[in-house]
Amino acid sequence: MDFIAFDLETTGIQPKTDAVVEIGAVRFRGASPVETFCTLINPGRPIPPEASAVNGITDEMVADKPGIETVLAGLAGFCGGLPLVAHNAPFDFKFLLAAVEKHRAKAPKGVVLDSCALSRIVFPG
Repeated sequence: MDFIAFDLETTGIQPKTDAVVEIGAVRFRGASPVETFCTLINPGRPIPPEASAVNGITDEMVADKPGIETVLAGLAGFCGGLPLVAHNAPFDFKFLLAAVEKHRAKAPKGVVLDSCALSRIVFPG
């Protein structure tokens, strides 16, 4: 089974007011990674020191990187309709959807699965 594992780094915890600063995605074929999509993103504003302390991403690192509006189409094409898997997926996917709505961009079409919730089912307690 092919699927996409993804993770976002952000400037904070509010999808409507904070921004994505990095997207990482890996296409898997079964248990084997076969392709990656990874980019830093310029959020168009300073990254708060608290966010940099968590994700290690600084203003200098994103200064010459594209904005999210430029990256979204490439991400949607990379993901296509494959299932999307992330740990605490609702958090990351809310940021992705906020950016898609704001920029009227394409979004990945696959079902979103939360590995955190799935792990609690497989390993209760």
